[in-house]
Amino acid sequence: MARPFTRAPAPPVPSAWPEPQARWPRRWQAAWRDKRGPERVTRLGCALVVGGFVAMAAAPGQLWLIAVGAVVFDLGVQAALISHQSIIYSLEPAARSRLNAVFFTGLFIGMASGAWLGSLMLVSWGWRGVCVLAASTGAAALAVRLWPVKTS
Repeated sequence: MARPFTRAPAPPVPSAWPEPQARWPRRWQAAWRDKRGPERVTRLGCALVVGGFVAMAAAPGQLWLIAVGAVVFDLGVQAALISHQSIIYSLEPAARSRLNAVFFTGLFIGMASGAWLGSLMLVSWGWRGVCVLAASTGAAALAVRLWPVKTS
């Protein structure tokens, strides 16, 4: 006898993108990360962020350049995010969820701070000021990733 208040599981929510297109950037980034290591992919991601914002700052009136810069910027952010998560998942298995929580807490604090600083830059310096702030932040992240790591 069936229970009176049970429901069937909800059907899966369809993706906005067809399945093969939704995962190709992650597949490419994961394959490249596996061949080259997460450090190089993270550096490439930071460089793509800088390049995307430099392109958007170069000609703020060109819509196609802003669109290309936004795609390049997003690809760089996603590459760095996936690489950082692979570094986290390669550490202690028992601490993965805690490390991931700390990582995303820092990520969201940085994103909120960037939104606040970006709005101040937009009021003070306009679109180019926002792009300069974002490019300099990406360059600082690249400098941190290029800093030699001492291994014991």
